[in-house]
Amino acid sequence: MRQFTDAEKQELKEKIKDEQERQKQLVEELARLKDGAPRRLSTAGKFIYLGIVLCLLAFNVIILLNVRHIRPDQFGGLIFALWAIFDCIAVYFTKTGWQRLVMKTAARIWFIFMFAYGLWILAKVSFLLTAIWAAMIVLLSVWRISIWRPIFGKNSRYR
Repeated sequence: MRQFTDAEKQELKEKIKDEQERQKQLVEELARLKDGAPRRLSTAGKFIYLGIVLCLLAFNVIILLNVRHIRPDQFGGLIFALWAIFDCIAVYFTKTGWQRLVMKTAARIWFIFMFAYGLWILAKVSFLLTAIWAAMIVLLSVWRISIWRPIFGKNSRYR
């Protein structure tokens, strides 16, 4: 067995000390990130949320089936309900991998479609309502950005 000199022992102690400091910083950073992370729903909460969204979708489909003359501005609730379903499935019912990526992409594309549809409808009505709609969508997207960060953030596996 090899005997270490005093200089080598001191060098190893410094390396161990540096590594302990680095690990301590990583633990502190992880705790800080966990504090800022959004809280997740329980299993029952996920299914209740999905049930509410499905009821909203069914309600909108029933309304559209009972209307004799369908106008283009009557699809807003249906478009919103479909986006909510895509988002719910992407966030709460797919854990990792390509399924989550596909569902999040579908939710984002549908979100953009919903935004464009809302602007199109409101542009016919009033500029003020169009501005309010755009502000609401921007606020909603900022609120949901914490869900989108794992796909497009710095630490993304899909970059």
